[in-house]
Order: sequence, then C-alpha cells, then structure tokens
Amino acid sequence: RLTRKWWRLPGRTLHSIISRRPPRPSNSTVRSGPTLSAHLVAPADMSRDYGGPDDGGGGGEQQQDGEYGRPRRCSPESVSYVRSLPLDVESAAREVREYVERKKKEKERNKDRTGAEDAKEEDDDDDDEAEYPQMLSASMAAIDEIRNELASLSCDERGSQAVEALARIGATHSPLAARKLLGGLLRGYAVHVSCHRYGSHVAQTTLACALGGCDGETERIMAEEEEVGEDGDDDGGDGGELPTLRDLVLGAAEELAPFAPQLAVHVCGSHVLRAVLCSLVGVELVHPAAAGGGGGGGPSLLEGGGARRGKVKPKKKKKKKKEKKKKGGGDEEK
Repeated sequence: RLTRKWWRLPGRTLHSIISRRPPRPSNSTVRSGPTLSAHLVAPADMSRDYGGPDDGGGGGEQQQDGEYGRPRRCSPESVSYVRSLPLDVESAAREVREYVERKKKEKERNKDRTGAEDAKEEDDDDDDEAEYPQMLSASMAAIDEIRNELASLSCDERGSQAVEALARIGATHSPLAARKLLGGLLRGYAVHVSCHRYGSHVAQTTLACALGGCDGETERIMAEEEEVGEDGDDDGGDGGELPTLRDLVLGAAEELAPFAPQLAVHVCGSHVLRAVLCSLVGVELVHPAAAGGGGGGGPSLLEGGGARRGKVKPKKKKKKKKEKKKKGGGDEEK
C-alpha cells in the first residue's frame, strides 16, 4: 500500500519527482563565457571621429559612445559594379613590366641624345612613347569609384573577391593605390575587418601587396608617374591628403593593439595580426598564391575567391586489395 501511494501520487509521477530541479530565481542572469564580441569596445583613445563617408573611410558608423567602428552594408549596385570589372592579375603584371622596360629605354636614350638630335627625332619617338598600363589605370579608376565603400565591400562575400583582386593589381604596382586601399579598409574599421571572415583576407592581401609587391626600381618609376599625374590633374590632389604607408600601418597597429590577446586566438583575426606584425618588423609576409590568373584553363582569380583558403592536402593512395589477398594466401600456404 505504501508503495502504491508513493508511486502514484495525485498529478505526479516518480520520474517527475526525481528529475525535478529547483526553480531559477527571477532576478538571476545567465552568464556565458567571454567572447571576442564582448571585448570589441573601443578604448578612450580610439574615440576620435574618422573613417566616415566624407573622408573615404568606408562609409560606416563612427566610433562613438565607446563602440568600435563598423561599416554599413554595401549596396547591391556597388557589388554588381566591382563584379563586372574585367580583372586579370597576370595581364596587369605583364603590362607593368613592359611599361617599366620602355621607361628605362627612354631614359637611356635621353642621356645619349644631343640638343641637335632632339628636334629631328622628336616626331619619330612620339609613336614609340610608353603608354600607361591599361589594366592598372582601370583598377585605379575603380578604386576611386568605390573608395568610400571599401570596408563595406570587403565584408561582403562577392564584393570581397573583387576588392582582393583590385588590391593585387593596384596595391602591388601603385603606391598611391596602396594608400587608398589601406586607408579605406583599416582607418577606423581595423578591428571589425580583421574579425570578419571575408574582410580579414582582404586586409591581409592588401598589406602583403602594399609593403612587398614590386621591386624598388619599379616602385620608383610608378611613383614618379603618379606625381606627374597629380600635378597636372586636379582630381589627383587626394594623394597629398592621404597618410603615408608608414602612418597607415602604425595606425592599424594602434587600433589592434588593445585586442591583441583576443585576435591572436581568433580564427580570422590571427592572420591579420600576423600580417601587421610582419609589416612592423620588416619581415616578408608569405602569402598563398592565387588560384589562377584567368588563363591556362584554371579558374580565374575572381572566381576562385582571390586567394586559396587553407593548405592543399595531398591525396592518399588507396591500397590495392589484390596485394592483401596475395599476402593472406601466402601465409595460409606456410
């Protein structure tokens, strides 16, 4: 009788009595473990107002009320625009090499000439004058067009691929393009872009291409041409207002320094932090090769996502079953 009364209480079962837990107090709060998003609060020295839509910083929210800078969502028209660009990294590199070689020949030719010969050969040399690389010129125009949305496009799945290709073309061969790209990506948005799954790859590629893209002579020739273009064109005056590469890298390091312990173990922020550290100490950043350049039958750089993600694992060879059977038969005979 006692057993029946215990097992069959009114409105309850033994399972409900055993598994019953004490009620949670109404004023209690559930605390989860610390995450990187909880630490992404800008310190007092990062509350300055920069990186907005007027100064070419990505067109996003300002750093106010103790929050870190976060760009706005990019417009579909901008994504369609950058995706429609015919970007080919190999063609751009070939055009730049040919342009630099012609410039070298022109300088050697000018040294050997005399004043009397200049007037006679001036008309003949007009046709052989080196033309500025078309692919690089188109990339520069595209960077100027999306300059206020660089951070937003870098955090988009489709837009990040095009921005990464622009960085491989522009930042590698043009110091001015490198300054514009780094200024739009990292000024005010370094923490958010570094922790983003797409923006982190764009930031790493831009840093690698800007600081170790071409040799010193090529960089000097391209910088001279950009200075001439800025003096003769009113639109090129932005180059004087842009910070130098040194100031941009130091500014990015200053923004990332308070979050270095969290970025070091972050799946996306770790390789951006490594790229910044390599830039500061002057070590060459080893960057994975592109998936393809649009030729040779392989996928283009734009279709392949800019850079190859992760390491390529070798295929494991399958063991043949016949060899196992032979070994088993030999053991039975023995």
